[in-house]
Amino acid sequence: MSPDPLPSSSHAAAPVWKRPAVQAFWTSLGTVMLAEMGDKTQVSTLLMTAQSDHPWTVWVGAVAALVSTSLLGVGVGWWLAQHLWERTVALGSGFIFLGVALWLLLDMVHSAPGLGLWIGNF
Repeated sequence: MSPDPLPSSSHAAAPVWKRPAVQAFWTSLGTVMLAEMGDKTQVSTLLMTAQSDHPWTVWVGAVAALVSTSLLGVGVGWWLAQHLWERTVALGSGFIFLGVALWLLLDMVHSAPGLGLWIGNF
């Protein structure tokens, strides 16, 4: 007697690279890599490596830090997704980004000499 074939599903028939988990992996990898390039974390790691005689130790520490912050972000994101509506999360994150942008703009205006005269005083 021959074994029954596995039941077909949309994920089993799809090529590996089109499966949702694989797409989520590549999307998050690409997004985080692009966001982290040239930021203060990368510059700090570069400077610590230049000053240290142990580049692999600096690398392990940097990887551990990024993994820790990513785990925290994933955990908080998962919790928010379970307890809040998607629209509430989207609006909340939008307001947070706008607040940070306004904060940075005000800081730039108040710290740059002559820029306050060009933009105006707040």
